[in-house]
Amino acid sequence: MGKTQLAETKDIWHKIAKYHTDEDETIEIELYKRISNLFHVGDFYYFIFNCPLANVQWAHESVKEVLGLESTEDFNLEFILANVHPDDLAYCLDFVREVTAFFNQLP
Repeated sequence: MGKTQLAETKDIWHKIAKYHTDEDETIEIELYKRISNLFHVGDFYYFIFNCPLANVQWAHESVKEVLGLESTEDFNLEFILANVHPDDLAYCLDFVREVTAFFNQLP
């Protein structure tokens, strides 16, 4: 994956950042864990993506086992984009642009 695709993806996500506030957010992670355990079959992981910063803010420990990573820190935007099939990358970027367009048209 080229650096330009990573930079372009970050630029797209930063456009949503105008809706970000610096207020502390409470995440009810225990509730999400219970819900995830009810509906997922097999190994899974979940993570929190911070759009304004265009980075993975937090990843569950199971990301290491599922994806064979040494550390949860290795699961980042660059890793995600590097593992999107090259034929699908343009489609993914178009999807991200559409999400951004949606958020930007909100009052």
